Amino acid sequence: MIARGHREWGSGSNFDIFKAELETRCYTVTRFSGTITPSVLSDVGVVLIGTAGGTVLQSESDALVDFVTKGGGLFLTGLGWSWKPYNPPYSLNEYPMNKIAAPYGIRWIDGYIRDPTNNYEGQPIFHTFYPNIES
Repeated sequence: MIARGHREWGSGSNFDIFKAELETRCYTVTRFSGTITPSVLSDVGVVLIGTAGGTVLQSESDALVDFVTKGGGLFLTGLGWSWKPYNPPYSLNEYPMNKIAAPYGIRWIDGYIRDPTNNYEGQPIFHTFYPNIES
């Protein structure tokens, strides 16, 4: 499930390529624009939240923690470096992705990784995320 109810990113040609790749591997990819609740997550294997910029309710964070505790997958992407300039006077403590990720010990900062020689459209390429996973 791709969350879309918190001003998340998740569109454009790169997303379409990602979605198509998942579907070729027999995953069902759905977009969901409502409030995340335990009942919404009952038939979901993985939730993707991409750079949320809107309010995330505490009840949604609690539902996600319960979902992950019971074995569900949570895939988070974010751009901490862009939060402060586009959302003044807020700090990174108010960044919705940091609020979602806090229970897992994850935090976005206002920096980024740059690799001028190994990138795709200016973004670094990570070839292996975890040992023994196909890149």
